[in-house]
Amino acid sequence: MPEDEAEIKAAFAKAIVVRAKGAEAKELADRYFLETFVRVHRAGEGAPYTGLKDEPVILSWPWPTKHWLLDQRMI
Repeated sequence: MPEDEAEIKAAFAKAIVVRAKGAEAKELADRYFLETFVRVHRAGEGAPYTGLKDEPVILSWPWPTKHWLLDQRMI
C-alpha cells in the first residue's frame, strides 16, 4: 500500500540521519527501522505485531527487502 511504503521510507530516512550520530544512536536507529518494517509487514499480513524478540540474530537483508530498498535507491 502506498501509505505503508511512505511510512517505511520515512523511517528509513530518519534512521540514516540518526545512524551518523554514533554507535549507540546507530543501534537505536537500526532497531527503530527494523521494528517499523516488521510492524508494517505484519499489518499487511493481517497479523498482530508483538515486537521484536530479544534473541541474538545475525541480520542479513532478505532478498525482497534488499531488492525493494535498491529499487527505491535507499541503499
